[in-house]
Amino acid sequence: MNRALSQARAQRLLAALLAALLLLLVLVLGLLRYLAPDTTGTKLGVADVLSLAKQGRITDGTLLDEDSMLVGRAEPAAKGGPFTEGGDFSASLPSDGSLTVSLTAALSATGAQVRVDDQDGKERARLLLTAFIPVLLLADLVALGLLLARHQDRSASEPLRAAQPRRLRSPDPVGRQRTALHEAAHAVVAAGLGGADRVQLVSMADDRTAVPPLDGNGPASAGELHNRLATLLAGPAAERALLGEITTRSEGDLEDATALAHDMVARWGMSDVLGPMRLLARSGRDRAVLADLSPATREALDAEVRRLLLEAQTTAESVVVRHRDVVERLADRLLRADQVEGRELRDLLDPVVHPVAAAAGLTG
Repeated sequence: MNRALSQARAQRLLAALLAALLLLLVLVLGLLRYLAPDTTGTKLGVADVLSLAKQGRITDGTLLDEDSMLVGRAEPAAKGGPFTEGGDFSASLPSDGSLTVSLTAALSATGAQVRVDDQDGKERARLLLTAFIPVLLLADLVALGLLLARHQDRSASEPLRAAQPRRLRSPDPVGRQRTALHEAAHAVVAAGLGGADRVQLVSMADDRTAVPPLDGNGPASAGELHNRLATLLAGPAAERALLGEITTRSEGDLEDATALAHDMVARWGMSDVLGPMRLLARSGRDRAVLADLSPATREALDAEVRRLLLEAQTTAESVVVRHRDVVERLADRLLRADQVEGRELRDLLDPVVHPVAAAAGLTG
């Protein structure tokens, strides 16, 4: 449940960041449109404007400070000259203001009404666009990147679970107790054979115990695969040792363990009896053995798979029985919380990893 809530919060945060990014982009587009020069009428050059001013044809004009433009209205020409038809016009001025004073004086001398618009709103908008919005955009993009990277890391490292999702799950108290013992045993055996730091999560919500994938740090050794077999069979081993019989909940565990043992013998040559040879077809994905294997080799293959599974079962039962108190404590915690992870899980499993220190009261 805690994991589900965490995912829901992450989804809400992602939606909020995307909405903020969209809002910022809309704001940028609006500011760019607002900052566009206020052109109107016919576009004239500076020389044309000066000529119109000398002819006294400009009736009024406005100097736009931020846009470095002059917009105004000119009377039609009685005889030749620029802009003979007259009307509204606009002209770009040098941004350094070198012509502003002389042009203003020339216009004023002809009696034209000249106004200066400082365009303070555009100045503030430009400051907002060039200083504050980039910071907000960068912060939003960084937050989005971190959130997506965290999600990708979690997806990429989504552990290969030691127990398959349950095939049948009983809602009654006895069924929940079996489920708790089953999952607790997976965690205890995994911790006992690989260290408590390898067990990431134990959950009643979907009946699973999460440990890192075998290929997380490169090729797996025969010893690591033997430990994984024992971990896969820890649930059935706990049911048999602590409850007297296994249940249909073990189906997924048996399926995965059998497939792994078969690969160890037929794919990776981890059998002293059959030796270092590959017995699978070239693709090997369906675990189909070579068609030309002799009956004796096929029997030896089955026997080796069975031997690996029985040895793993013995190892799992030994760890479960030796640390029965830890299995039961973890199962009790699962019955109350449905899921255990992080520091709490490491503390519960620590006596399995450091049994001598636990016996001396040095842990925790």
